[in-house]
Amino acid sequence: MTRRPTVVSCGLCCASGTGAGAAYRASFGPSGALFRELGGCGLFPLPRRASVRVGAACGFRSSRLPRCAQILFAALDEALADSPLEGIARDRIGVYAGTSVGGILESENALREILEGSENSDGAFKFYECSSVAELVAKKIGARGECSTFSTACSSSSLALESACLAISEGRADAAVVCGADTLSRITVDGFGSLMLLSKSDCRPFDAARDGINLGEAGGVMVLIAREFLGGRRAIAEFLSFGSTCDAYHATAPHPQGKGLEAAISLCLKSGSIEPSEVSYYCAHGTGTGANDSAELAALRAVFGEGAPPYSSLKSAFGHTLGASGILNAIVAAAALCDGVLPPSAGYSSGASPEPIVSPQKTAGKIALSASLGFGGNNSCAAIAKGESGPKSPAGASARRIFVYGAGGASANPDLSKPLSARSRAQLDSDSLLPDIPVLKKRKWAKLQRMFLSASRGALAAARGARLGERACVSCATGLGMASETQKFLESVLLKDSPLPTAFTNSVHNAPSSAVAEMFGCRGYNCATTAKEVSFEAALMEARARIRGGSCDSGIVAGGDECDFFAENYARRNPLPAGAGAFADSCAAYFIGAEGACESAPAAEILALKIRRASKRAEDEEKRAIETLAEAGLSPSDVSAWFCPCRLGGAKGRTLEFLSGRFGGFEYLEDFAGRNYSASAFGILASLGRGAGIFAQYSLSSTSMAALTVWRVL
Repeated sequence: MTRRPTVVSCGLCCASGTGAGAAYRASFGPSGALFRELGGCGLFPLPRRASVRVGAACGFRSSRLPRCAQILFAALDEALADSPLEGIARDRIGVYAGTSVGGILESENALREILEGSENSDGAFKFYECSSVAELVAKKIGARGECSTFSTACSSSSLALESACLAISEGRADAAVVCGADTLSRITVDGFGSLMLLSKSDCRPFDAARDGINLGEAGGVMVLIAREFLGGRRAIAEFLSFGSTCDAYHATAPHPQGKGLEAAISLCLKSGSIEPSEVSYYCAHGTGTGANDSAELAALRAVFGEGAPPYSSLKSAFGHTLGASGILNAIVAAAALCDGVLPPSAGYSSGASPEPIVSPQKTAGKIALSASLGFGGNNSCAAIAKGESGPKSPAGASARRIFVYGAGGASANPDLSKPLSARSRAQLDSDSLLPDIPVLKKRKWAKLQRMFLSASRGALAAARGARLGERACVSCATGLGMASETQKFLESVLLKDSPLPTAFTNSVHNAPSSAVAEMFGCRGYNCATTAKEVSFEAALMEARARIRGGSCDSGIVAGGDECDFFAENYARRNPLPAGAGAFADSCAAYFIGAEGACESAPAAEILALKIRRASKRAEDEEKRAIETLAEAGLSPSDVSAWFCPCRLGGAKGRTLEFLSGRFGGFEYLEDFAGRNYSASAFGILASLGRGAGIFAQYSLSSTSMAALTVWRVL
């Protein structure tokens, strides 16, 4: 990383209360010391799981916000107490959040009330959108830079950290507020219970007698700034490098030999020019399940041989905090390096090779690794250095150009050259997708997964000889994720008291990205981004950064959403503007890469991509668009056509009308592909049959995030 991201403050709220220091000290306690029975937490009635022991968060102020935000804001207040962002321009501060389920608890309660006959519970469903986590933080602190949420199950906040560091390294941000938060909920407790993964007592990571996980809650925050802005601020730690991969093996189970994690650790070490012997601590994912811990140990042995560093898991202290576990690990690992004492793996007795730390261990080391694993075979590893002591020079930036080699789509409109027929909703028949795959084989995939797989197959069919494998990433965007499967699971629990294991495993936002990786053997970086109407641009940004940075050579980038209960709820709460298109199932996918990523000639080249908070003045938006074009050596007169995903109402609608008038008219993608959070994914696809030329797309979200994408059709 060319501009090294420096940690200047942290905040944490979890089972030990509010305070990063308190959490670090609590990590030295006995296994399960902070756990309580779920039935005594007063969160929700779930009699079958009442005796399950959990690490419920405490020490935060109650408010009308969702519990996830309440916990996160307690951590945020701690992280911002000493004004670490003072003097940094607001439009140069990004917010990057990681969460597995976001405000699902409040959505569960609202759904229960609706099923019981209430008509006044719709509002809580807005918190189902994982993007609300980042948006709430950005609003609270006034950040106006990039704002996106990563939802890759238990590795979510680790990918948020990586994205923030890359944004600083590339110069897209000068500072970043990185968040991770998840709470207990019916879907997580009953979901993991349906998979028989909950411990009957207190978890014992890596122990021979381990029998499962204890779920926990946490909100964690790290404030990062570029080193040149450090000034008089104290540097707690620096991020040296990351390694992120995908097993492409199974929807929930890790590769039994830990091959994906092995690759992630190796990539992290290589990217940071770190020798294995320089690592003084490995903060493990260590859930206490048989499959996870065995895979993690196999990866450690493969990378380090007989010289594995001291390691431990924090899950026996705080429980498995799901999407927050990555940032919790990073905060405690940084504290351990600063304090010089490593926390033990509480509850461990015997059975692991190599064995974890079983008592506090002093260290003079300067580098720690923090690992996270998630559903879908998602693996992430971060290298953290004490203070400013990072011993290695950062790798140079890559100037690789990014090309589009193939495009594909799955839409309720069979002919995208013609407008979608006028109706309120347009749904795909999921059974018609992937027609060559036997029904019994494809029934494991829900509708949205089939849409992503079908669109991705179309993109790869157009990209002859696409180079995939360990250097290929998958970056998928979705505003609402696997909403139908979430609804199916919750209704079965609420109405029948019968959790559905398959609906649970398919409920995570990264279910499509992991399915794509598994089908096509993409074992590089894998993520699911969500950022309302600019979700696709956020996903494209992530893939572009990995390819430009050299950790990947190619990738599948896709955006899709389905017309479901949650989309209909949005329509009820938000009056649609005049001329709005039909809510529709749709997905578009692209195979992109550096030069030579496949045998086919490229169809297009990505020239510019900017994401930031929009100005309230339409004239300012015009000026910024012209500046972005100028950076690519272009002017508005060079653009053959302008696209815009969806019409908006009110002031935002007036901004779109002004820009449309200034730039010669917008073509609205909702007219052809339908209206949903991922409509912006269709812009490049819509341009490919029009001959060579420059095309631009201006996307404006309902929360005032603006994205401008510019590409050349070749």
